[in-house]
Amino acid sequence: MAGDEAALFVYAPESALRRRLERSVFTFPLYIIDTLPRLWPLRAALLLFVPGALDLLPGPASSLPVLACGPLSEMERAFSLGAADFLISPLIAEELNARVSRLLCVRGRRFFSLELSGLSLSGEKGRVTLSFEETRFLEALLYHRGEAVSRAALRDLIWPELDSGSRMPDITASRLRRHFRALGEGGGIIHTVRGFGYVVQNEP
Repeated sequence: MAGDEAALFVYAPESALRRRLERSVFTFPLYIIDTLPRLWPLRAALLLFVPGALDLLPGPASSLPVLACGPLSEMERAFSLGAADFLISPLIAEELNARVSRLLCVRGRRFFSLELSGLSLSGEKGRVTLSFEETRFLEALLYHRGEAVSRAALRDLIWPELDSGSRMPDITASRLRRHFRALGEGGGIIHTVRGFGYVVQNEP
């Protein structure tokens, strides 16, 4: 496959899951694998279904978006290990199709003259490397483009260990605005919703 193709890799050593997926129709390329390669296309998403496989996640520093699936009891651990999203088993093909299509749409998204790919943000004046937290923050806003995302929701997603009084969402928004200005785009991409949170309203 091409290195930048948006696809879903499914780690599915469990035969029942494999058969269910092979009978389903998806709007994206799907590759069922038995082993985890060391190198991945930047825009690939990976589904880890077996709870024990969560320990094989590439980690928070990776640019690989991971969609995990398993029992509800594994959700918190999956997010702490760097998962971008989580589906509760048993897997429903229609939900998987909707979640993956939305997730892959965010990857490599272009907005104004900036482009986000993995942890890299590029613009007319160069490129900057975002932290994992900055990337998750920006992706959350892009995922909900046009909809305000609350500070509480951002804290729960990115900093679940912090208390409700933490200012990390505000600090991260300020850092991203500085990155935008350094890349020649100005700081007006992320809009503050007073008393609530943040929103991205621009068109790609």
